[in-house]
Amino acid sequence: MHSVTIVWFKRDLRLDNHAPLMNAINSSRKILLLWIYDDFMRQSSLHSERHLCFQLESIYDLNRHLSPLNTSVLAVEGKAEEIFAQLSETLNISEMLSYRESGTHDTFERDKRVKHLLRERGILWQEFPRTGIKRGSETRQDWSRDWEHQVREEGCQTDLTRASFVSTDVLQQLALKHLQALAPKISVVQPGGRTFALQYLHSFIEARHRGYFKHISKPEAARFHCSRLSAYIAWGNLSLVEIWKKAQDAFPEGSRRDLQQFVSRLKWQSHFIQKFETDGRIEFDNQNAAFNVVRNDVNLHWVQAWKDGLTGYPLVDACMRCVAATGYLNFRMRAMVVSFLTHHLWQPWQLGAEWLGAQFLDFEPGIHFPQFQMQAATTGMHTIRIYEPIKQSLEHDAEAVFIRKWLPELAALPAGLIHQPHLLTPLEERMYSFRRGIDYPLPLVDTKVSGAKAGEILWNILKSQEAKKEAARILKAHVVSPERKKAMKRGKIFS
Repeated sequence: MHSVTIVWFKRDLRLDNHAPLMNAINSSRKILLLWIYDDFMRQSSLHSERHLCFQLESIYDLNRHLSPLNTSVLAVEGKAEEIFAQLSETLNISEMLSYRESGTHDTFERDKRVKHLLRERGILWQEFPRTGIKRGSETRQDWSRDWEHQVREEGCQTDLTRASFVSTDVLQQLALKHLQALAPKISVVQPGGRTFALQYLHSFIEARHRGYFKHISKPEAARFHCSRLSAYIAWGNLSLVEIWKKAQDAFPEGSRRDLQQFVSRLKWQSHFIQKFETDGRIEFDNQNAAFNVVRNDVNLHWVQAWKDGLTGYPLVDACMRCVAATGYLNFRMRAMVVSFLTHHLWQPWQLGAEWLGAQFLDFEPGIHFPQFQMQAATTGMHTIRIYEPIKQSLEHDAEAVFIRKWLPELAALPAGLIHQPHLLTPLEERMYSFRRGIDYPLPLVDTKVSGAKAGEILWNILKSQEAKKEAARILKAHVVSPERKKAMKRGKIFS
């Protein structure tokens, strides 16, 4: 029986710039490409059919390229450890290769169970680090320098003609529960797969990046001028390395400022995933324990109104309906809706993180949870930002193009009235055939009052000795020393 190397795809659904696959090819063994939809994912509120569809579309795209080689990705569902047990009884598995995943608590526990089973069966599991992400590191010493080194050195095309794959016939005969196609239910969701990912990358680098910095905070314009690569990065259709290199190559011809702003955010992506890798408990708990005393009462009616886009604040509601339909919001609007839930409605961030995690097509745990806590002001390290939704609406959607798109019940109102429909006079209601509180809800809260109250409470906690002590602990783990920062400024080491 041929010796087999398994390449386990997780958040790395591509063939090029794929270190585990390239190492498998170099081993000269038969290669089985595997993807698993674990049972816990169907039950988790963080995982959605939207995510599953995107991944399956990505796999079908991979299989189009693998078909001439008489193989495909074996896409199955079930408990991962049971699937590996069955495979080890059928095939002569020598090793498994995969990327290391900075995932949720559930994926981490799954990986521990799989590792235990493979160890029992004498199968080596080699995990490769994702770009710039270190496991087991207690400090961020040299992290920035190492990240820049990796993006400069990693990445190459994969020569599939050198590989010897397990044949499609053998894969179909394996006694496993194969996944069937799921058609996307919403046409406005971005399609999965490397083919589409490369098209988005090309159009952004060639033209769409112009205006990136100017429009990055605008909910409608950002849908065009932002890269829209986040889902393809989250599920691994593209690697950070190839995106970084494409952007660098475009500097001479493109808008340098826009591309530089974009490239800096690629590094932020790895930065936040590293924070999560270092402290995975922030999936559930306040990063700074001093904030455990707040937001312990839940108003389910308010939370549901926020989810449904019925808070009475048009930009908030337009954003919530948009993300439910498309899976995408630009960064500023994400920050605003989290701020509204946690500061103005004073609800636990965990409720919003769970629900939006399922909505975001680009759900990446390592970005999602640290960012959620940063916006909810529970880190104790960042300034407290309480977004006033009407101010954001007037600044970033002044003509209400985005609001009208997602709140058709307000479409007839002029720009001067649409941002605060609760202030319409009786005469204006008759003029525009609009009924306050009936056609569109009245505001759940007065944000001037709620924002001031939240700010007072949070700033008092932030100034407390407990919060400062916690912040010092967190900074020690996540931020480089002051001496190192001075050296960076002097240019003696990489920033």
